[in-house]
Amino acid sequence: MNCIFVDNLNKRLKYEFKNSSLLELALTHRSASNTNNERLEFFGDAILNFFVSEMLFSKFPNLPEGGLTKLRSSIVRREVLNEIGESLKLSKLIRFGPSEITDNSSISGNALEAIIGAIYLDSGYKKCSEVMYLLFGEKIDSVDPNKDIRDAKTKLQEYLQKEGNKLPNYEVASIKSSEQGSRFKVICQLKELSLSATGNGRSRQRAEMAAARSMLKKLLIK
Repeated sequence: MNCIFVDNLNKRLKYEFKNSSLLELALTHRSASNTNNERLEFFGDAILNFFVSEMLFSKFPNLPEGGLTKLRSSIVRREVLNEIGESLKLSKLIRFGPSEITDNSSISGNALEAIIGAIYLDSGYKKCSEVMYLLFGEKIDSVDPNKDIRDAKTKLQEYLQKEGNKLPNYEVASIKSSEQGSRFKVICQLKELSLSATGNGRSRQRAEMAAARSMLKKLLIK
């Protein structure tokens, strides 16, 4: 692994692995080896969900189960994990096999969950919870059960279903690469309504979200 990127990751996490092989495993994609990060990803996902549930349970003592579930989903949804994984530049550290296409934007989020699982195994829940709060604390502290926490794609999908229309189609129009990374352009199409909107982002999912926001504006939906 690139030592510079590993050092930067340690600084961002404010954590350094005692057992470096756990970090190496967390950053090994299944395309590279049969011994890969999928089990750690499964484990880290469960730990993260427990941590966020614990925080929300304490923060909102009168909020019913359904409200807590919605808030938790908004914090641990795939787009958030991918965004945090990208901010940590995990794609620069993940070990891929020769056939893997690395523009799959969920890979960084999956690796983030694997790292959480690896930290738990390396140092236990207390230290792991400190790292999780560092990564997710701002989102947990700012979440508001009285606000509409649905993302743009969910809002658009629910609106179309309510109106009896078909779901949107998202197509990648272009991918531009530079030293700063890839830049995606996505087109969101509503063929029944003869409408289309475009969005740009550093990953396909971000570009799709931007396209969905543009479509909501065209439909005059806030």
